[in-house]
Amino acid sequence: MPNAKPLFDDFERSDAATRHANESSFGFLNRSAWLAMEKVRDELGLWYERFPDSTGDLRARFRKKDQN
Repeated sequence: MPNAKPLFDDFERSDAATRHANESSFGFLNRSAWLAMEKVRDELGLWYERFPDSTGDLRARFRKKDQN
C-alpha cells in the first residue's frame, strides 16, 4: 500500500538561493530549484515510496523544522 502523502511538496520550484542559516535540511531541499537538489528529492522520494509509513511518522520526522 502506498504512503498517503509524498515526502516532498509538489510545486514548481524557482528559488535558487543558497540555504539560509536557520533553515532545516528538509526546508532547503523542499524549496530549492537547484538541479542537484531535485535529484536528491527524487531519490529520497523513491526510497520513501518503498518504505511502509502508514501512520506518516517517518514523513513527519523527516519534515521537522529542527531536524538537520
